[in-house]
Amino acid sequence: MAIAGVTMVTKQVLDSPSSIHDYGTRIRNGALTITDAIEGCFAEIEKRNDELNIVIRCLHERAEERGKVLEKELSNGSDRGLMHGVPIAVKDIFAISGHSPSAGSRSPIRFGNQESTVIKKLEASGAIILGVLNLDEFAAGGTGSNAWYGRCKNPLDRLRMTGGSSSGSAAAVSAGFCLATIGSDAGGSIRIPAAFCGVCGLKPTYGRVSRFGSIPRTWSMDCIGPLTANIDDLGIVLEAISGHDVHDTTSVPENDFTWRVREIDDLPRIGYLAEIKDYGQDYSHYGKVLESLERAGYQLKIKDLKKLDTYTEYHQRIVKSEAAAFHRAVLEGKVSNVSTETQDVLKPGGQILAIDYLQALTQRDSLLAEFWTRFSMMLTYWFCRFHTRRPRCMNQEQPRMPNLSTRNSPKHPSSLDLSTSWGYPRSVCPSVLEAPECPPLFN
Repeated sequence: MAIAGVTMVTKQVLDSPSSIHDYGTRIRNGALTITDAIEGCFAEIEKRNDELNIVIRCLHERAEERGKVLEKELSNGSDRGLMHGVPIAVKDIFAISGHSPSAGSRSPIRFGNQESTVIKKLEASGAIILGVLNLDEFAAGGTGSNAWYGRCKNPLDRLRMTGGSSSGSAAAVSAGFCLATIGSDAGGSIRIPAAFCGVCGLKPTYGRVSRFGSIPRTWSMDCIGPLTANIDDLGIVLEAISGHDVHDTTSVPENDFTWRVREIDDLPRIGYLAEIKDYGQDYSHYGKVLESLERAGYQLKIKDLKKLDTYTEYHQRIVKSEAAAFHRAVLEGKVSNVSTETQDVLKPGGQILAIDYLQALTQRDSLLAEFWTRFSMMLTYWFCRFHTRRPRCMNQEQPRMPNLSTRNSPKHPSSLDLSTSWGYPRSVCPSVLEAPECPPLFN
């Protein structure tokens, strides 16, 4: 299936708009009502979710009530803007009034009872939350397989993985369940599934979107961001959820974001990967994209990967240490109903020395200054393959997930994640006209 056909599939399935702008036009000119749009989304979820396993829980009553209120507001001349009445779903890590997030686990999680700031901002903008979405347990994975809620399947090909950990967030947009979703990203958890499912995903600048009321993977790197069917919608949703929050100490003051499309006066210098052929993959399309940018007048600068081992090591120290600290009760055996695979992911973090963790935290700035001296943005190619084996259920209480091991060296460019370590924004969007290179689940 062609990437360009993803939006067409959505139209055929829901007979609904393919973008937030299109949706807004229809509900304002009377071609579509908000309540009908919401019911259409739920009908599609009801028809296909058993097959795809994307939505963990639908919030029918809440969404239907919100739809009626927002429809009445619009008829009375009260318009909240571009997000008015937009159907959206969220990764199941956010505290929502009347719903405690599971983080993809059956284990009880110590968590406050105040509603997430992101949820409040979404609803204030006029968005309607349809439900919560599947994910890797504790957001600690990149496959979309979940021991408790089942494997989230890729709508483009059910035998291929969605990627993770925001697996349901990418799959819901790809399947046409809603116009946008919210995920979280500490090392590719928005961008990997977006790439595998043929949609757009954005990891914003660290601190731009409040993390208050969300279950963390790593508080030093977690970023909350949108997934949509097109770039324009990414900006619209990011504008709705961004802004300073006094409840989040990592939230950056005066960081309100306004989305607008404008002409670029000074074209940015773009860094690209050197010696990519050394990694044993076909990067011909990556080269074609670089050629098109060069023809358009962009300055291209080669970036080598001599310090990729250092970047990756520091990132892993921080992520693993902080995840182990948050889920310490799991490692100490005080919490049950956590899959064996997730426990195995958490254990290495408990063995990292404090001195090594602090070294990674304190040396990020110097690496940042060194890396960005020659260009203002970096273009990388998201491509990876996996060896997999069919999952086996050991018993009803403790099912096993696929055991995944990368075919390539950890130095593979697709693992390059400098923006995560330094809090820089990074987005993923489809750029090919063939089926996405998402790895097959089974060999």
